[in-house]
Amino acid sequence: MEYAVRTAENSNLEILGITILTSHDQESFNEEMGIPGMIQEKVIQLAKMAEEVKLDGVVASAKEASVLRKNLKSDTLIVTPGIKPLWATKRQDQSRVTTPYQAITDGSDYLVVGSAIHKSDNPGEAADNIVSEIEKALSDRDF
Repeated sequence: MEYAVRTAENSNLEILGITILTSHDQESFNEEMGIPGMIQEKVIQLAKMAEEVKLDGVVASAKEASVLRKNLKSDTLIVTPGIKPLWATKRQDQSRVTTPYQAITDGSDYLVVGSAIHKSDNPGEAADNIVSEIEKALSDRDF
């Protein structure tokens, strides 16, 4: 991580650290990965490590965005995959998902949206609906 930060100095790159993939739920985290403890605690630990070496932010489930926002510097970026609007087709490969609205109001800075758009019968309309949901969340956010 430190090498990545040094390499990106004096550039426009944002260097992010990955925490726990959104495809893991608590059971798979403990049993399949063999890592004891709670996902949320490990995400905080990994995010603080990223912050210590001066990464620009982390990739984490929006389920942890609010606790990360409370535990990290205010300028730390939080990028969240696993975004699924209520109307979107259910994805079987993601366990810790939230809506665009919830992710933004909980503190996410950037959202990674894929299947909600590309699996939609009308991708343009799906994207417009997601943008509307994000705009509403930004107006409701209290930080």
